[in-house]
Amino acid sequence: MLKISLHAYSSAEQLELQSRMARVVTECNGWIVEKTTLSPAACFLRFEIALAEIAELYAALQQAGLHLMPLAHRALTEMCQCRKHLLSSGEARIVSVNLHLGTMDEEHVQFRRYTRIHPV
Repeated sequence: MLKISLHAYSSAEQLELQSRMARVVTECNGWIVEKTTLSPAACFLRFEIALAEIAELYAALQQAGLHLMPLAHRALTEMCQCRKHLLSSGEARIVSVNLHLGTMDEEHVQFRRYTRIHPV
């Protein structure tokens, strides 16, 4: 099983965001394995999806209004690029996705922790 971890944020309220993400996952033929509310401004989703649907998922996340962090864009892009080579092996491939979601709520500090850039 392939695994990727994604961090994203949205301006939507937490309950609306969780509902929207559940709909995105199921519309891309995925299934939610775990859903956890971490705080009023953050949640975590772990879901699985067929590798063949990864490009559809990437587009659906963008269409749903998620702002993906640069590493999330890179992980999804690499998975899309590798998809054609991995699928040609004839094996059914499943991708396990850990999605960390934050809201842009000014009252909560959780979002700032995800987006703070530290000098190297």
